[in-house]
Amino acid sequence: MKTFEHGVARRRRDRRHPVLRGEELFRVIASIATLRDKDYQKRELELTKKLELAGALRDVANPAFRPQKWEKLLAYLREAHPHFIEVTDFVARRSTPSTRGREPLRIPPLHLWGEPGLGKTHYANDLAQALGTPIRRHSMENAQTSSLLLGTERHWSTATQGLIFQQIGLGAVANTVFLIDELDKAP
Repeated sequence: MKTFEHGVARRRRDRRHPVLRGEELFRVIASIATLRDKDYQKRELELTKKLELAGALRDVANPAFRPQKWEKLLAYLREAHPHFIEVTDFVARRSTPSTRGREPLRIPPLHLWGEPGLGKTHYANDLAQALGTPIRRHSMENAQTSSLLLGTERHWSTATQGLIFQQIGLGAVANTVFLIDELDKAP
């Protein structure tokens, strides 16, 4: 557990964030031994091995780390996406505590709506780039279920983790932008 959680207590809170506690990981490992199906055990052990190798901490993307570039990118967002100036200003206000101190970047979920062709997806891509974080897009246009977001059940031969777990638990950055596109077409 000490190896998995190495550096958690001494981390810079504005730069690194724990996404999983060691006790949670070891609880899952202990429960894997109780699985009857060897295929389930094998898949779960492979996943826990990936988590162990990744460790508990993930990087935190934050425009405060590069303030001059952030100001230029904010100006670009305002100029290139005038329909979303209120959103850009909101994000800028939310990033201020992290640019003035060592607070982590906290932006609540945003819901962009408007006519087709307005540039919502393009804006989300540019916003993620300005924030310095990866973006993961998932279109609900043809989705039959939410299994891609949440993952599929273990009993399916093609069982996978959901994209949220993949991006945060197995990814490199703790605060990825998730774009759930065409939400109005979701089942």
